[in-house]
Amino acid sequence: MKSPLWSLAVLLALAVLLFALDAHGFWLAWLVAWWLALGVSLGCLANLCLHDLTGGDWGWPLRPVWQAGVAQLGWIALAGLPLWWAVPDIFAWASPGSSPELARAHWWLNVGFFRARLLFDLLLWCLLGQWQRRTTGRARAGLILLLYGLSITAASFDWIASLQIQWYSTGLGLLVAIGQMLAGMAWAVTMAGGGSARLGRDHGNLLLMYTMSWAYLAFTQFLIIWAENLPDEISWYVPRLQWPWQGLAWLLLLGHFALPFALLLSRAFKQRIAALRALAGWLLLMHALDVLWLIWPSAQPQGQRLWMPLVLLLPMLTLWLTLALRRWPAREVTV
Repeated sequence: MKSPLWSLAVLLALAVLLFALDAHGFWLAWLVAWWLALGVSLGCLANLCLHDLTGGDWGWPLRPVWQAGVAQLGWIALAGLPLWWAVPDIFAWASPGSSPELARAHWWLNVGFFRARLLFDLLLWCLLGQWQRRTTGRARAGLILLLYGLSITAASFDWIASLQIQWYSTGLGLLVAIGQMLAGMAWAVTMAGGGSARLGRDHGNLLLMYTMSWAYLAFTQFLIIWAENLPDEISWYVPRLQWPWQGLAWLLLLGHFALPFALLLSRAFKQRIAALRALAGWLLLMHALDVLWLIWPSAQPQGQRLWMPLVLLLPMLTLWLTLALRRWPAREVTV
């Protein structure tokens, strides 16, 4: 297996080059790549806790894969530390007097408190990952899920919503959490899903549940904001429904919801393990595009420097995958 040092070296070299080329674009690209890697690991953590709470044969083949994903939270936290210095470059509100809306949100959106929350979140996620790996029990799993939900809601507001200071959504945190849990499930099914027709149906049904939940929350948020037609709220969707983001919006509608929804309704499809794993891999790709859609248009509405996150995503995810596979020896489990 390729050494993770190669992926790390490529990632650092590209980071230096992109930073020298365009510091603002680099920090945004780093945020996209880091948020995606973080989300898959946190999704693994949440699914582990969900299985601890519910039990069932469906989760046993997937647990080693989830545990391998949770084990990445340590270095992902380190990868999030550079964002400490990125705050003034990424967020318009970090500039004094940048917006009249900042006055009412200054108690939350100020550089010192923002950086403190970043450190708190990184430490909390590492501790939750360690706690889940070392202890068992429903009470512990429930508490971890609660802390995860609260922390990812606050982090979503910090790193996604506050890119546009005038915009907010009370449903954003839940939408992000469902997306991460879908990514964690898709990663596990891609690597170890199925094993028998019954497990294939179970795993397919869980993917269907996450897909429908994500689509419901995304559409509900869009419908409410669009119907209200308030300038501060609708401003988040305006660039996303224009070129070049309009095409990505349609791709997410069809590829993140319509196609998997139609396929996962089929019992026969869910029993075809190879097809189910291929669809799970496709959902991972759609989740990556969803992360890009959530972050990049807020800061670069015309799609400037769109190649930069794509350049950083490849070595970041290669490093994540290499380290995860070292933690998980591939094997089939049939129940």
